[in-house]
Amino acid sequence: MATIGYTTKNQDHYKGRIKTVSIDTNITIMPNLEKSTDNAPDFIILSDNFPIGTANAKVGEASKREYLTLYFDSPDLPAHFFVNMIQDPKQDDPNAYVLLWDQKRQTPK
Repeated sequence: MATIGYTTKNQDHYKGRIKTVSIDTNITIMPNLEKSTDNAPDFIILSDNFPIGTANAKVGEASKREYLTLYFDSPDLPAHFFVNMIQDPKQDDPNAYVLLWDQKRQTPK
């Protein structure tokens, strides 16, 4: 999995940056305050206060650690894609996270 960004947890939300060949933007991952069903996303991903994706909390089968699965999909993106957000193993800060492109879960738009 390729690293395409970093975030930092701030209380109930995350702030960071995603950078690929076609995307270079600051992001905020906020709790979905309008979640009304179990199928609704846990978080909304924003860029300049514009929604560009969603995220769901997961727990790793082997590690038993919580992580987020991010789904980026917006009309201005060239294609939708999935990203896993895990605690950054290279940082001592427990609030530092890394964004890893999940190549296996890509589907054509």
